[in-house]
Amino acid sequence: MRGALDPAAPRVSGFAGLPEAATALAIVLQLVVARAVLRADETFVYVLGVPWRTACAARVRFGVPCPTCGATRSIVLALHGQVGLAWHLFAAGPLVVGGLVAAATACASLAWLARRGVSARAEAFRCAALVLGALYAVAMSVTWITDWIMRVYRA
Repeated sequence: MRGALDPAAPRVSGFAGLPEAATALAIVLQLVVARAVLRADETFVYVLGVPWRTACAARVRFGVPCPTCGATRSIVLALHGQVGLAWHLFAAGPLVVGGLVAAATACASLAWLARRGVSARAEAFRCAALVLGALYAVAMSVTWITDWIMRVYRA
């Protein structure tokens, strides 16, 4: 049985897992604050109830929507649980919210593993997180490109 006085027991630094825990907390706080402060409908994003009337620079200059038109409204709608409407405005919006929740969960899990001195699993988990992050980035890029092409040909 490994106890506190056992020399074979893994030694864990007092700061083990702190960066991962801080990252998870920061992501969760950003999502909570964004949900509390922002509202959206199909036309506008509202900051504390006041419409945010910002026009897309690409649409104003070139007359066509940019690859990320509707992203802010979509993300805000997804934060409020209106995934169908969010998906309709910009398909990557719900993916962004889901990815942020997954990232916070992964960081919290890494912090938990680091506090327990499980470094081999933590390294494997970090590897998996990088691979999933890369796949997520590719999926978002494909979504942006196809969404933009569909909007240009519809306009």
